[in-house]
Amino acid sequence: MLLDEGTIHPEHQKILAEMQRETERMKTLVLHSLELMRLETSGDRAPDERVPIQAIMDRLKQRIDLLDRGRREVTFAVTPLLVAIRGSDTELTSAFWNLVDNALKFTQPGGHISIVWQEDGGGGVFRVTDDGIGIPPQRVSRITERFYRVNAYLDGGAAGSGLGLAIVQNVLKRHQARLDCQSQMGVGSTFSCLFPPERVEWRPEGVPESPGD
Repeated sequence: MLLDEGTIHPEHQKILAEMQRETERMKTLVLHSLELMRLETSGDRAPDERVPIQAIMDRLKQRIDLLDRGRREVTFAVTPLLVAIRGSDTELTSAFWNLVDNALKFTQPGGHISIVWQEDGGGGVFRVTDDGIGIPPQRVSRITERFYRVNAYLDGGAAGSGLGLAIVQNVLKRHQARLDCQSQMGVGSTFSCLFPPERVEWRPEGVPESPGD
């Protein structure tokens, strides 16, 4: 790649790096726009597939390991009896990755990100917590609006499409779930996806874990 050439003037390298970032942002924008369009024309209810919780967590971990390469401390936890979620594997993985990706973007190297599945009143909660830069309180209510980029007001360094959280909201709506955000500037953010009991599969107490879980 051009950016790897040692003969390029430093100022030109800077320009090329910015062009590359903008190209990646535009690519993400197109992909997110298409995904959002598909979600909005797919009806109100997601498919009723059985999606093992551990499989979702394993995919997230693999992607984090590939992209972050240990720059941040990321921990995972799953409530033992919570085994599966009913819905669209593709949609759920996309929504959860958008939340994890945001946490990676807005958490400084050396920071901590926690990814957990836990019980909540008979339902299930997928929760991503970071100790990143946080979100201004007056902007929390707008984060799921299309093209609303919180980072544009914060540091300008973490490029995004402004559609990631709109995708999350639409995926959750199709799963009769909702998104909750708690954030404090300089402390971090917690994003929670709250699923109703009918979308969650539990393993009865005393029943051993099966290989498919």
